[in-house]
Amino acid sequence: FLLVFHFLRHFVCLRFYTETEARRRVDLRGVRRVFTIDPASARDLDDAVHVHRLPASAWTGRDPEIEIGVHIADVSHFLSPLCKTDEEARERCTTVYLTHVVFPMLPRALCDSLCSLHLGSPKLTFSVNFRVHEDGSLVKAWPPRFYKSVMESCCRFNYEQVQVLIDGGDLPPDSRPTLASPWSSPSVTLGTCGCFVALSPASASSSSSGVSSRSVVPASCAREMTGPSFPFAPRANVEAVQSCCGSCASCCACGRGERQELGGVARRSDRLETRGERNNEEARENVGAPGKPDEVSWTAVVDDLRLLDALTVEIRKKRFANGSLLLHKATLRFALDARSRPTDWHLEE
Repeated sequence: FLLVFHFLRHFVCLRFYTETEARRRVDLRGVRRVFTIDPASARDLDDAVHVHRLPASAWTGRDPEIEIGVHIADVSHFLSPLCKTDEEARERCTTVYLTHVVFPMLPRALCDSLCSLHLGSPKLTFSVNFRVHEDGSLVKAWPPRFYKSVMESCCRFNYEQVQVLIDGGDLPPDSRPTLASPWSSPSVTLGTCGCFVALSPASASSSSSGVSSRSVVPASCAREMTGPSFPFAPRANVEAVQSCCGSCASCCACGRGERQELGGVARRSDRLETRGERNNEEARENVGAPGKPDEVSWTAVVDDLRLLDALTVEIRKKRFANGSLLLHKATLRFALDARSRPTDWHLEE
């Protein structure tokens, strides 16, 4: 009983801590389908990705644009600089995978639990979003954005499953990976257009109620939630306000002063009232909906995966056209001591 109590107590504290920090980050739960691709036996899932087709109103030009997000576990949040664990990780440099044993760079509690991007579990990450065209070329008019985030993986793929799917096949229902529908009560999230959206506490509660009725943050810590140390902080006098890097005037409604209701219905500001009724319809089309979650279904996730594969092929074509070389048969050989610990290595090509 004591062991169970200790475990539950640890889990609750961890959840509380994660949600407290989440209020200071861009919350991707429920607004992007984020998934991982790793070996079937992997436990340290340190990276994830999402693919999001942008509405035509958010394009910077006439060609379709696609948002790609790459998310890395934010290990630095849990480690103090130059602490003993940090120094040991510097010495090890990387995790070493051998056929019969793994030598992790970080303690198991971090790489296999706290920082591992497990399915359906809220995780702190560092993210970058960028846009590409359908031919794989980078959208230069929309610079990549780096930010601290919180996410939940909606699907964990392994390599074998991915290969079947990108080859055009499908998996039997009983062999498909489990899907999870993330939920949250965000302070800052991403709009449909890809811009940051800051929500007031009231709107955050409303948005989470559409996904789940569970309470995320205890009332006892509400005082901490009201002032997140994030550059896109909520404003008290509006339900939701779109915030961005300042270069969105040409690609979406964020740069034109619209405010929005949850659910994506735009309200014109005083600035827009002078532009005439035609701008009202334009604003309704352009504004992203932070409270409307992305559908998590098998068809939607597989479509994202195949789109990512198609874009990867196009990007690789451009890289090789510029004279890049890909080594397919490089092998890293390790020398081991009596306890099967790596002592030396060399690269065979």
